Amino acid sequence: GAYTLTLASATQQVLVPGEPVTADIAAGAIWSLTGDAGESFRIAVDEAGSGIDTRVTVLAPGGRLLASDEDSGTGTNALLPLLTLPISGTYTIVPAARSTTGAYSLTVAAVVPLPLGAGEPITNNLESGAIYSFTGEAGQFVEIAMCRGLKQIGKAGLGIGWAVLAQQVEFRRLKAGLNPI
Repeated sequence: GAYTLTLASATQQVLVPGEPVTADIAAGAIWSLTGDAGESFRIAVDEAGSGIDTRVTVLAPGGRLLASDEDSGTGTNALLPLLTLPISGTYTIVPAARSTTGAYSLTVAAVVPLPLGAGEPITNNLESGAIYSFTGEAGQFVEIAMCRGLKQIGKAGLGIGWAVLAQQVEFRRLKAGLNPI
């Protein structure tokens, strides 16, 4: 069928982690985030009361697709709970929606994973959204168990290099070794 294609310039604005921004999807704004290799961020695009179905795309320096999401947040909001920058540089964040107009809120927050040591239990709650990290060697296997009170609710054998989100309560045992990230 017939269609119309329109080319328009987009404005690129600088994001500061921890400072949410609100805009209208019709403005076509794109955002830049500068960071160092190994830094981690949580990126959320919420519908800000407008009811739009949000999406987010993150491009690495040079324009390669690094990550995207549509509905991992609450309702139809976009959420990247943990994005670790592979290289230092300026990244492009592109909010989008299924509709052509409507307000959105974009929040980028620095994430500092909590250290997880062998034999050192950590008590937390799922609502905290905590992210954990541990150190190991390629080919090494570890076992991670999540318990509620004295009842174990999930366990997984993981090869080094996998990120584990505290929100996960269902785990499956992995049988193969994994390569480091």
